[in-house]
Amino acid sequence: MFLEIVGLDSESGLITGDFFLYGYNLVWGMLVIMVEEVSIAGLRAKKAARQTRVLAGIQSIVILLLLVVVAEEYDHNEYLQAWAGMHLGGFGFLLNGTLAAFYAGVLIAVHLNRPVPVVAGKVRRREEIPVAPEAR
Repeated sequence: MFLEIVGLDSESGLITGDFFLYGYNLVWGMLVIMVEEVSIAGLRAKKAARQTRVLAGIQSIVILLLLVVVAEEYDHNEYLQAWAGMHLGGFGFLLNGTLAAFYAGVLIAVHLNRPVPVVAGKVRRREEIPVAPEAR
């Protein structure tokens, strides 16, 4: 009546032997897929990925602020405008704020394109609301 395991096939994830005698062996494949193996190395890797993501976000904001400072300096410094016109040629227009605006747009697009974080245990399900036949 209880679980009697003869062996576990590691390639297919199937248990060989009698499994619950109630037909739960069909569910076992789904359970194996749904279970996530937790290890110290995996947790450290997730923590490192999270820290890297935060560091990349901070660096992106610092770069944006530096581009804004360069744009302000370009707008108020005639010598920088002359130097950019001489040395950068047709790309000098990027220093007047165009590059900062483009970079800000890319940052916003990347931020909005991120997947929504999943909160464990907080699943919202749509409930059916009974409606009287007269209201239809």
